[in-house]
Amino acid sequence: MAAFSSRLREMHPQRIPIFSDPLHIYFNILMHQLIALGNQHTLTQFAHGSSKYMSGTYKLYLKYEWLQVLEYHFEFHNRRIVEMQEGNYGG
Repeated sequence: MAAFSSRLREMHPQRIPIFSDPLHIYFNILMHQLIALGNQHTLTQFAHGSSKYMSGTYKLYLKYEWLQVLEYHFEFHNRRIVEMQEGNYGG
């Protein structure tokens, strides 16, 4: 599987595989909800945090094997669930 990940990265280094499109959609849904609620401060925090996270994930993808990056993503998310439930999207 690692060899496949490396070949995929060589063929398409600009594209994060598998989860980037669904994650962008998820982030957009959350941002639209924050816009509808009129919570400018939380919207700003979330927009900055999600952009920073996607950028960081992309940098990890370029440096490491995809399965390691995916594992990191889920570890990060699992650690932030409680914060997000309390309305903190700062990461």
